[in-house]
Amino acid sequence: MKIVDGFTIRKIPAITAKELLDSGTLSLNLSALRIWIEIGGLPLTDEVILAKVADWEVLSKLEVACYEYNYGFLRTWDPQQIPPAMAATYFVAESRHVDAIVSALVSNELATYKELRDEYSLEEAFKLLDVLAVKRINEFRAREAAKS
Repeated sequence: MKIVDGFTIRKIPAITAKELLDSGTLSLNLSALRIWIEIGGLPLTDEVILAKVADWEVLSKLEVACYEYNYGFLRTWDPQQIPPAMAATYFVAESRHVDAIVSALVSNELATYKELRDEYSLEEAFKLLDVLAVKRINEFRAREAAKS
């Protein structure tokens, strides 16, 4: 949690954060983040905004701060590079109803669906995915070395 001008900004759970990111909603309007900004334990509903937010500039600053707090890590995120030989031979089935990141983490027992839905942030999910990618790359390299 982060405090900005007396307002509390919460981390968005990984599944919700990924859904918001994938929907394109955030690129059009940051107002979708208001429920993750609170004052006195109350999310920024229209009524709370009218009663507690001084002006639109403060509201805009809070929305940007919420975005940065939850998605700012993506600016510098450098995903693992999958070796070309591995990419050419390593195919996995993906769920049609569950995000690929969620599916990968849950099926490899790095997180539960409930943890990703309620507790872990998107950044934590990406870090877990990074751990999984490194594990799979190392396994692939070990198999390739054993063939030689």
